[in-house]
Amino acid sequence: MGTGGRSDDSRFMDILLFRSVQGQTTLEEEEMISAWRRSSPENEAAWQQLAGLLSLTTKSYSPPDAGDPPDGPTLIRRTEARPLLGPVIAPESAERTSRWKRRWMVVAGLAAALLLSVGTYRLTRQPGSTLSFGADEFVTGHADVATVHLRDGSVVRLAPRSKLRLTGTGMERVMSLEGRGYFAVAKQPGKPFTVRTRSGDAVALGTRFEIDVGDRDLRLMVEEGRVALAAAGRQVEVRAGQMSTVVDGALARVSDVSDPKSLLNWMGNFLVFQATPLGLVAAELERHYGARVTLTGAGVRDQEVTATFNDKTLDEVVRIVCTVVGARCDVHGVDVRIQL
Repeated sequence: MGTGGRSDDSRFMDILLFRSVQGQTTLEEEEMISAWRRSSPENEAAWQQLAGLLSLTTKSYSPPDAGDPPDGPTLIRRTEARPLLGPVIAPESAERTSRWKRRWMVVAGLAAALLLSVGTYRLTRQPGSTLSFGADEFVTGHADVATVHLRDGSVVRLAPRSKLRLTGTGMERVMSLEGRGYFAVAKQPGKPFTVRTRSGDAVALGTRFEIDVGDRDLRLMVEEGRVALAAAGRQVEVRAGQMSTVVDGALARVSDVSDPKSLLNWMGNFLVFQATPLGLVAAELERHYGARVTLTGAGVRDQEVTATFNDKTLDEVVRIVCTVVGARCDVHGVDVRIQL
């Protein structure tokens, strides 16, 4: 399971497995892992191998003067104190921080063959100009398109010449954006996701939307869910298939978008879903690939999908989606049938 030629989805599954062994996954992520393990004997073997490696890692390392283990309330307080944002998997870059090196020094020795992509954060980019970043900042060059996976499960796609900076502290989900970005926000009840710009602020709970920030203007387009856009003391709610703008501090009325995908061509062959109902996923696959998707079975349209796809074929996307929801799928050219 070396990293050479591995896909983003394979690396993402490695991370889910790693977190699962450590007891850090959500119920939804565990269901995804269970479906993946059941899908083939090879997957189950990979799971067993990873669990064995991490067991050896735990047994081989005993920090000096560790003291008594913390009690339950202390562990809960520590968990609640962890920031929701911040990248989750390390890029393959010479600019890794010393904090990342210290954190993963022990694990790397035994699990490197399986988990070379594990670290503090994950960021992938298309070939092009220089991509630079600090601990909580991501900057794309003039020809770069980058994907940032945040610790809370949200995904951000950054356009060229853009900057994303994580500014929230503790349990806040707050960041600033310069340039252009597409956001797929993980649902966190009671924890809004705020994107601040020089022209206005966008606040969401769980949705997918794009923000394009200029020198004196801003455009917000919502693909799924609802987003509140605020500027100069005013606020509007933008729903799926709608957009609004801010020009020189003036907030415009909400209008419908006839073809949302035409505004997202800069993202390339990229799809991301955050607890998106399968009915909406099917409609998006039809638009994106020119496919014809048929869904059959009770409740099939309500099954939720959380996944990220970059440069994947229709067949590859459908295969992974069906694994996530536990459905049977058939793909013949552009004709797709998904059945529970």
